[in-house]
Amino acid sequence: TTTSLPTLIHLPRDPRNLDVRISRPLSIHLDEPPRVIVTLSTGRNAVTSATLKLSAPGNGRFVVKEARFDGAVAEGPSLECVEEWLVLQNLPPDAEFHIAIPHTHGMGAEVKVTAQIDYNPSDSKRSTRSLRATQTVSTALPVEVKVQDIFRGDSLFSKFTIYTVSSQHITISSARLEAHGDASALDITACASASSSLVTLTPSKPATFLFKVRSKAERRERDTLHLRIRYRMLREELEAIVDRHVRTALSDSKLEAHAEEARARIMRWLETDGTWADMYSVTGELVIGQAQQSSDDVDDAVKLVSESLRQNSREESRRDGTWREMVIPVDLPFMNIISSAQIRLPVEPDGDFFAGRPISTLLAINTSFHWGLANEAAKTHGYRMRFDVDAPGADWLVCGRKRGEFLAKDKATFEVAITLLPLRHGLLALPNVTVMPLPLAGSELTMGSMALPSAETYQLHGAERVLVLPRGGRSTFVLDMSGSS
Repeated sequence: TTTSLPTLIHLPRDPRNLDVRISRPLSIHLDEPPRVIVTLSTGRNAVTSATLKLSAPGNGRFVVKEARFDGAVAEGPSLECVEEWLVLQNLPPDAEFHIAIPHTHGMGAEVKVTAQIDYNPSDSKRSTRSLRATQTVSTALPVEVKVQDIFRGDSLFSKFTIYTVSSQHITISSARLEAHGDASALDITACASASSSLVTLTPSKPATFLFKVRSKAERRERDTLHLRIRYRMLREELEAIVDRHVRTALSDSKLEAHAEEARARIMRWLETDGTWADMYSVTGELVIGQAQQSSDDVDDAVKLVSESLRQNSREESRRDGTWREMVIPVDLPFMNIISSAQIRLPVEPDGDFFAGRPISTLLAINTSFHWGLANEAAKTHGYRMRFDVDAPGADWLVCGRKRGEFLAKDKATFEVAITLLPLRHGLLALPNVTVMPLPLAGSELTMGSMALPSAETYQLHGAERVLVLPRGGRSTFVLDMSGSS
């Protein structure tokens, strides 16, 4: 008895056939719904109509009714939604279409997306062809951003620290803080490092960007800024650089036929040997080791490309390949009261201070309501504040009004005289001054406590040091007055 078994037939992949790929978008806006990009390549086929459906396990879904072409599209091709299917019509051959589709899958995970496409080529009107492709798309963000805000008068200094959340290295081309719409009354200045050179993130080396935000007018509503980061994964960058140098070094050469194998060999070496990383991060040069000792044509092609890679520069790396973009919304912080405290020392004729000798000083506290919401009642009546001079017990003794209360008003200065007694000699830091608001009169209880306005204090004398000399004493000397030699 002969048992018929199914026969497996392997068909090689046809690069000129219709193809579909799924990826994350090059530009990610965190204040917009997440999206995936479906890239449809028609190849040799002129497609009369095609229906596309995406599916993935889990509770998330694809919002196909909000799908749209990503980028410019010539007249003719059309896209519409019919229930859970996308219908595309009049697609020309040798064309590539990018379709942005929002989804509700959670961030920070990988989604296994299956694309089912049925299409009718124009040269075969009676038959319908089907293509089913599955790809894994990561929805996790590649970086983590932390911000520290420091208020100084009518200026705000925002320090952004960017970390990579994986073991992969990331190259940042630029980071910009932008204001739009109602936030246009803000003047934003970036330090030179924010856009002057490429920065490489590693798991042990984050990147820091500093911006100065100056408010030109009073704030009457909440403002949102956007941090725009232009980046790419280091592997994507290396692939683009190697591709360019392979084309340049091997074009019009007898070794051009071995370009693909030479490229693969160089990429394998870069993945397994990290000795090139330090030099590349500084100069942009890629120094390729002699991983192969053979004398075949592929090895000759690798050597030729390696010589070209030694001439690579960081500026050339900036132009290679495709950059990704991440736009992060950042709420501009509020601060009802900004206090600047300063202990002013007297100007003595000789300028000397001695241990144990009292020093008469003046404590000046300037208050500003610039970074809070415009509040005419607060400007008129002010806030009750309490100050406290915090002196290290080993350095200073504070005599007089060490703590007290005052009425803070916008752009007003409160002054009080205090006496400092240095307890030792040396370079001494001046005491810190703490300024805190008192509960608002007539305010209601919030979560069991009195509502307080937000406040921050900085020390104008924070970097100053006082030179205190040792106090004078009595010394006894014995002199020989006998005259004997």
